[in-house]
Amino acid sequence: TSVPHDYRWSVLLIDKGRAHPVGNGSATVGSRRARTVTATVWMDHCASGQAQVVIRLASPGESIGFWIKCVPQAGKA
Repeated sequence: TSVPHDYRWSVLLIDKGRAHPVGNGSATVGSRRARTVTATVWMDHCASGQAQVVIRLASPGESIGFWIKCVPQAGKA
């Protein structure tokens, strides 16, 4: 279509079966265009082992995930 699309997105950290929201936002993308969104999120709930990061779109309902290695922060182990 020739209409721009508005997307709402969120980032979840899933650690030991618990989902922790760590970021969200929105973006408008022009028709037949691409858009890069850069955001800094803090993974404070990820202390050791590994966790999954899930990026979700509210509409259309889509998501993508990946695994990260959790590294203890100095003074928090």
